[in-house]
Amino acid sequence: MQIGDYSLGQNICDEPHLAEISQLEYKALPKTFVGEKILRAPDVTFLGHSWNMLLGTINDCIYKLSAQFTSDNGHMADTVYSEAITFCSNQYGSPSLSEGGAVTKWITSFGNVIVDRRSMFDMHSVNFQATSGSLVRKSRLLLTRITPMRTVLALLLSAVAAYTLSFATDLLLGGLFGVYPKTAFLPTFTWSVISGVAFIGAVKVASLRGWLSIPFVVFGTLALFGALVGTHPHSFGVAAAMLILSALIWRFSRRTLQTPL
Repeated sequence: MQIGDYSLGQNICDEPHLAEISQLEYKALPKTFVGEKILRAPDVTFLGHSWNMLLGTINDCIYKLSAQFTSDNGHMADTVYSEAITFCSNQYGSPSLSEGGAVTKWITSFGNVIVDRRSMFDMHSVNFQATSGSLVRKSRLLLTRITPMRTVLALLLSAVAAYTLSFATDLLLGGLFGVYPKTAFLPTFTWSVISGVAFIGAVKVASLRGWLSIPFVVFGTLALFGALVGTHPHSFGVAAAMLILSALIWRFSRRTLQTPL
């Protein structure tokens, strides 16, 4: 994909006319990947119109092309938006997502293309973004540091999720094996929902970190100990479920360092 003189995957380390955005602008456009820079390029002509141009780069290679057309004429912005939609439809076929006629997305062989139309304070804009899937998949996420308070809160939420899930799993397996009455199945759903909400909260607080698996290991180990010394063999299943889930959380937290598009 190419816009003006710039294309996805292009190495721009020797381009003197590109300027990195300011630290204040990074507050609005924070970096996502290790080795990322956001560069401002001279305006380009695309689809017969002038567009402001930003380049997202990782280790000096362009992974995102971000072009913006702005005008105080709403009809002109509508026209440019329509032309961009037509261009992408001719190039990449039917869009994979269309939200109310204001955001349209295509999944392509190289990554994705998103076109959106916005208006604010009598100014109208069309944003055209193309992202390289291969460069994103090979890049490591830049995880922001979290405060001790957020760490404690995330661990607490993860512990709630682990406990309620172990309880739900115990009720489910106990009911299946006849250890508990059939009425045990109904609370299983409620406790599972509580577990899911708590874990989503933990991820929202601290993102998907490997240490969020620690409570699941703890409750899995407790279930295993209970199965070895107790009289409920279904606790082996609870332990297995918790330990497998902890391994999956750890694995996926590692994979978020190489995030797909």
